[in-house]
Amino acid sequence: MKKFKTYTLFHDIQAETQALRLNESYQYQPHDYTHVMTRKRRSDEKFLTVEGKFQLGIIKKHFMRAVENIQKEGKINVLCLGCRDINEIEFFESIDDRINAIGIDLAPSNDNRVIQGNVETFTQSNGRSLQELIDFNSIDIVFSSHNLEHLSNPSLHFKNLLNLVRKDTVYYFILPCWCGEVGPTIGHPAFIHCTLDYDHYTPAAFKEFLDEITDSDSKILFTEIDFANPAVKDLYSCFKF
Repeated sequence: MKKFKTYTLFHDIQAETQALRLNESYQYQPHDYTHVMTRKRRSDEKFLTVEGKFQLGIIKKHFMRAVENIQKEGKINVLCLGCRDINEIEFFESIDDRINAIGIDLAPSNDNRVIQGNVETFTQSNGRSLQELIDFNSIDIVFSSHNLEHLSNPSLHFKNLLNLVRKDTVYYFILPCWCGEVGPTIGHPAFIHCTLDYDHYTPAAFKEFLDEITDSDSKILFTEIDFANPAVKDLYSCFKF
């Protein structure tokens, strides 16, 4: 079992580890669109319903705080990891005319702003590098919502990502909080242990997690928990390396 000293625990079950490798089995099967359709439905519920608007307001509020850390004029380029579909892209572009967004997801899309690819290896479905399709050097903000906990190898995710984007890129991640629950599970192989309860979700705790799974020193710009809506248990973080 691979175990980081504090926050992350990986599977040690051969069959599940093999099935979850690079997240392909969990997220997308070429001949089985069941999970793809489930993700699409959840995306519509989040971005297109009245109930979802409240949470989108929170996401927007913290996103604008992340934008404040971008030291440039003109367009701000956002890369959305595990974006599901075009809803997330259009949401960010609706916030401000300066925003250009592009996404990566394992599921295919009929919109060229969402590129089918793997966010651990950063390769296309044909195995070629996503650098052929995305100018990573232009990315100002990397956004990831409910993605990190699904990865079979978050260390590989950050290793490859940090080799692609600029040193001054800002990261805006949203994680779920499973208060009192244990992990990992087949759907959440990289269970984030600093989310076992709200009290443990602090800038220092999240920095310790990032420092354990990456070789780079992280700088936490902010972490936030919104209690305005009891149904929303998401944890927000903004950081740099």
